[in-house]
Amino acid sequence: MNYDPDIERFFQELKSGVAAADEAEAAAASSGPSIPKRIVVLAEPDGDVVAYHTEFGQFAGEFVRVQTNEIYFNYAGDERRWYVNKSMSAFCEAAEIFNRCCELHAEDEDSEDEAVWSVVAAQMRREFESIEPL
Repeated sequence: MNYDPDIERFFQELKSGVAAADEAEAAAASSGPSIPKRIVVLAEPDGDVVAYHTEFGQFAGEFVRVQTNEIYFNYAGDERRWYVNKSMSAFCEAAEIFNRCCELHAEDEDSEDEAVWSVVAAQMRREFESIEPL
């Protein structure tokens, strides 16, 4: 594996509790509301790990690819793993949908309005099902 200074910076930022973002995401984040949740897909896998889940810039879990190419998720400190997608390409599409939804609804994070969240959940479900049946 070749040395990549961008990946090195990512791991340094992750260790200090700040999720890495490319320049476009960093510019968007600095000009808009903070994004409470995000999936950060790695440019190159770190062993079986293909992405990280962050909440308010803090590491919250990791996505791993198993031998069958399926993607699973583990919360930090929890040994259970949860099925996510059948392939890396499906996972990348789902991560894009998740991140877009989190960006669009960042200001709604503290809302307890069930109607708002049921609409958001239904929209995400439709988009996820267009990638892979749930």
